[in-house]
Amino acid sequence: MKGPDCEHGEIASLRYVPNITVQSFGGRGWAKPGQDNTVHRLKASEALSFAIGAIFSGDYDLVVLDEVITAVGLGLLPADAIARLMAEKPAGLELIMTGRGANPEIIEKTDLVTEMRNIKHPFERGMKGRAGFEY
Repeated sequence: MKGPDCEHGEIASLRYVPNITVQSFGGRGWAKPGQDNTVHRLKASEALSFAIGAIFSGDYDLVVLDEVITAVGLGLLPADAIARLMAEKPAGLELIMTGRGANPEIIEKTDLVTEMRNIKHPFERGMKGRAGFEY
């Protein structure tokens, strides 16, 4: 969901933490409903293939699939593929998935679901993102 044209804060900060592997796959710009998301769909599929390899490699105790829930909601990835991955992952591996608009099938198979919603945000008043806070 977050492409190479956007340096996002979580990726920048994780570069300084030892024993963490970060891989980003997003296409340029943002995937949006109703637009041609072909490139985003291909990138999401590439990301899922990489994640499957990491999950079943035995090299990780924790895998975070950032924005995978949003990718499912936008039709970039099939919900059944994510549900199957959740069911088949190694027992000792923690799998964290983030994103908005969780599919009911995924919610059903998940141990913990948290929903955060915006009530008020400075962006709505035209405020630009600030280094160290939003990115």
